[in-house]
Amino acid sequence: MVNGSLGVLLSGAFVYWEVGRYAAPQVPLTLFDERKELFAYTAGLFGGIVLSIPFGLFLTSLAEGSLGLALIGLALLVVGMELGQWVLRRSVYFGSTEARPFYAVGFRAGASAILVLTLAAIYLGGASVDAPGVAVTLLQSGSIVTLQAAGALLAVRLPAPRTGASGGPLSSGLVTGVGFLLLGLGGVYGPLGAGLAAALVLVVSLRIYGRLRGTVLGTVRPPTTRDGPSPPPSAFGRTDR
Repeated sequence: MVNGSLGVLLSGAFVYWEVGRYAAPQVPLTLFDERKELFAYTAGLFGGIVLSIPFGLFLTSLAEGSLGLALIGLALLVVGMELGQWVLRRSVYFGSTEARPFYAVGFRAGASAILVLTLAAIYLGGASVDAPGVAVTLLQSGSIVTLQAAGALLAVRLPAPRTGASGGPLSSGLVTGVGFLLLGLGGVYGPLGAGLAAALVLVVSLRIYGRLRGTVLGTVRPPTTRDGPSPPPSAFGRTDR
């Protein structure tokens, strides 16, 4: 129950805060369909259940020194995540509007909730549970959520003249693959190594996400209204209440 709640709380808070930047009253008009965003997050939860299998294989194989099996699990995890986002963004329900990047972030956030659950379950099922280990697990969990969010934006191809996005799933897969590999390898070297690796992944992921957030999400045009086209989006950011 605790490990499941951790993943949902972290990923849900991320979606609420970051995607919420582009919803009224933070901006004059919400730039996405809030119901679709919720459904995208839910789809990510179901996708995360499937992806937790290769993720668990990756972590446990690394801990046991089976590098070959670990790399297979990592490859299945990365390919499955990119394929899931690709299908979501090309579906009739989610892919019919310009707001697709918002739903991609929601999908990956939902998937990260289950990956965090898997990570916490593996730790809590270990031989010992102590304060440093719990702190490192929390840091790793935050790194997974931000890494997934950065990957969601990296996978988006933007039409000219907008720039700043990477160019597709290959870039996203490379970054998320390296990020998960660092998280896994860090855990092999104890709490200190795991903490340093998680901190590095967290900082880099936040930097990537912050660089692409305005370019990918902030330039989405508002949906049209019955009276005609909506006004252009304002600068994002939460308003004072």
